[in-house]
Amino acid sequence: LMALNTLDFPGNTFLDMDCESSGYYDGKLPGTVTISGYSEEYREHQLLIAPLLNVALRGTTIIPTMPLDKIVDRIRLLQGQPTLEDNEALRGILGLSQLSTLQFGFYSTSSRQKQIEAICMALNHNLYSNPTRFIDFSKARTISNNTLGTSAQGIGLQHFLLQVLLGAELLIRLRKEPVTTSYTGLVTDAISALIVLSDLWMQNVIIQGPVATATPPGTTAATSAIPPSPKYLLVAVQHQRRVEGLIKFGEALSWPYMNEARHYIETAYQDLTSSEPSVNFDICDWLFGLILPGKIFRNRIMSCLIYASPSVRSLSAAPSWDGGLVVKDRSYWPRRTVLGRVLGGLKNPKSVCGWIGPVPAPEGGLSGWIRLNSRRVDIPVPVKSTQPSLRSLGFGQPSTTETPEAILQSISNPDEWIQGCPPSKPANNSSRSVFKAIRLTEIPSAAFPTGPLSTATLTIKEYRASLYFEVNGTQVNYTLYSNPIFVCAPPCVGTHVMHRRQVQNYLNAVVRVVDLKEAYPPGDELVIIDATGEGEEVVARAWCAERAKNAVVRRDADCCFACAVAMTVERKGTGFNVLICSG
Repeated sequence: LMALNTLDFPGNTFLDMDCESSGYYDGKLPGTVTISGYSEEYREHQLLIAPLLNVALRGTTIIPTMPLDKIVDRIRLLQGQPTLEDNEALRGILGLSQLSTLQFGFYSTSSRQKQIEAICMALNHNLYSNPTRFIDFSKARTISNNTLGTSAQGIGLQHFLLQVLLGAELLIRLRKEPVTTSYTGLVTDAISALIVLSDLWMQNVIIQGPVATATPPGTTAATSAIPPSPKYLLVAVQHQRRVEGLIKFGEALSWPYMNEARHYIETAYQDLTSSEPSVNFDICDWLFGLILPGKIFRNRIMSCLIYASPSVRSLSAAPSWDGGLVVKDRSYWPRRTVLGRVLGGLKNPKSVCGWIGPVPAPEGGLSGWIRLNSRRVDIPVPVKSTQPSLRSLGFGQPSTTETPEAILQSISNPDEWIQGCPPSKPANNSSRSVFKAIRLTEIPSAAFPTGPLSTATLTIKEYRASLYFEVNGTQVNYTLYSNPIFVCAPPCVGTHVMHRRQVQNYLNAVVRVVDLKEAYPPGDELVIIDATGEGEEVVARAWCAERAKNAVVRRDADCCFACAVAMTVERKGTGFNVLICSG
């Protein structure tokens, strides 16, 4: 579950927490986003400027302890009947009094919304007041430590399954309400993670048993006052697909330790069922399909691949969500990091499960997890009509002999409207850019609270990246101070025309890659970067990262020139005012 379908999880806040959880985030080109992905980035940017008030409505209900066998029976019933509502059973799970039962409308078929409120408010209260029984899975490092670990490692199977059951009961009711219903203050980040996790459990895990426990020799009724608790067998029903998926992930990224990783992954589930100590909780979560979407999924799948490779197992999991990875002679970068976005402009890297790679390793012998330092680029308000319509058509500065009648005649003349041609590489043009190296410079950094990724506050080294190129035989380098957004121009259908003078104005704004280093265009005017030469797109992206400029990327002829420009300028589109045209 790399991405989340918000319609399947009404009221969830995953998109508020993480852009990468959107199923429509990735653009066609590595390191780019779609228009939908851009909208999520813009929304996140606005939430950083003006954060929402984080309100969680809490009740007073203390959820009672429920026998494990009763929890298991109810989960099995819901797995067989995934839309079943049993208000009397839910009342017992929540431990509601008769008065509370009437208040929350458990005896009325028209008060499902109040039942949702009862579950959410009870969960919010118990997550805060009873952390030994209820945990926030949106901040949890792993999940399987609660089912397969010791009492010191998690909350235990009984408490965990009770939370899963409540999440499943809540999700059943959420899916039956109108999709326009607001759950602000009820469905918090913790509850959003819980309902997704509950759905994953219902799909991927079967509980078998109880399994009879052996009675120790010499034990009699007189010497055994407390009967042994029942033991259950947790079966990962999709473990073979999970194994295949992890192997394909490594193959797609040309993982340098693929042979040893494949050997470990193929036998991981058998090792787990035979209680071999070589399986950690990351691998357990992967095999059982209990990994949350977005950046969590991206981080966890790479952690699994590292653990499956004994040669680099000592690297452990990433200490931060945005850490890149350097192994042997290659490196891999999260798609939202500046190197992920810029190096996606190379011809060879792939974008797989949120990772861009393989790309060359940085110079200097660095290895392991690398945290980059780059600042966010401000995202302008889109579709701002600040230009007069005539100026946008190329009539901003008419000649002294040009009358309004002549302008009107030109605009109304069909022959003046043509299909604009973007910059193209001439047949005799030998422009060529060669990517040479990545260099990282360590910069001072503060201590970072690592949250769910570790148990301590660590001082993480940060590095600033510089890229070195040979552009038409000249050495050029760009330092990536900022982390811009690159939006992939979407395909369009049909022929879209532009006024002839408009096309001329736009083509006057073309800057070749060879001239970029000394180019300082105004931020409020359109710049079209001619990156049609071999290897020039990555140079254009690096320039954007150095100069803190977001850009629209048009490659080949999927999107016509008119639509690409309209998407770039502020009057009709994103307001980035930088269009990269590559071949």
